[in-house]
Amino acid sequence: MHCRAVKRKPLQARKAWSDSFWPSYYGGISWRWQSVLVHPLDAPLPSAQAVARMSMGERAELSPAEKFDILRGDFAYTLTTAVWRESDFSAVSWAGLCHGWAQAALAYPEPQPVVARSPAGVDIPFASSDVKGLLAYWMGEASQSRTRFVGRRCDVAAESGPCEDLDAGAFHVVLANLLGQAKKGYVVDFDPARAIWNYPVHAYSSRVLSSSPGRVEVETVVSHPSLARPRPNAYVGDPGLYAENTQRLRYVLDIDGQGNITGGSWLVPHHPDFLWTQEVSSFRGAFSALEPLYRAAVQENKVYVPFAEKSSVGSQGQE
Repeated sequence: MHCRAVKRKPLQARKAWSDSFWPSYYGGISWRWQSVLVHPLDAPLPSAQAVARMSMGERAELSPAEKFDILRGDFAYTLTTAVWRESDFSAVSWAGLCHGWAQAALAYPEPQPVVARSPAGVDIPFASSDVKGLLAYWMGEASQSRTRFVGRRCDVAAESGPCEDLDAGAFHVVLANLLGQAKKGYVVDFDPARAIWNYPVHAYSSRVLSSSPGRVEVETVVSHPSLARPRPNAYVGDPGLYAENTQRLRYVLDIDGQGNITGGSWLVPHHPDFLWTQEVSSFRGAFSALEPLYRAAVQENKVYVPFAEKSSVGSQGQE
């Protein structure tokens, strides 16, 4: 890539959405985040009869994983129990599904709340964050779709010294190609030490600070949504709730005699560890039911999704 690519106006892909990273110590997407019972093991999994007797408010308090199992008529709770087994309730504070959230937030437009009807005719209210949690789990744990990485994770404590992480020249080339030309976001781990915090980058701007033969000093500002607590309604488009964070990065680009970027080095201690992309694959297997649920959640004024019936069901208002 030629160094002329540095001189760009602000460029942006579709805005990624905020959500939780579904902490492992809360049980991931088995977390009943709308309930006073925070720990997923604080209450037994409800039987089909118990779910049928519940009010809509009580069903709303179930976890995303429980709701998805009920939607599929699976009262063995295959997904919920699998998430339990995968969760580490004594995990470090940053362990969770931030990798899945970051890729899902780039791949899928933000879902709205939706009420879905199970094969038994039970209406299940899915909050926006319930659908997002399922998308995050699909992208992070279930889809197994192809990924591409640039850079490597630094798996040592910060005081142990520098790692062989992402080269600044490679960072800028990917930035300019994906966001600058293809208008596609990508995921970056902005913590150069042991902890991993994946964020979906959807916008950037760059400016040249100085230049000399074989060397260009650049400042780039990248933008991404912040992590947030799960929420019944969507975040994007709500200026009172949607928060966009920026990372200001300074680095030197090495330039050859033809003006091509050949490498680079960071001028700031806090810089990306690695960046990566993930292909989006069709929902399959147990997650086939996520496709009509998600499709309904991005349609305006679509409240009921009759999975078990071919006849249409009238829409209703929802808080």
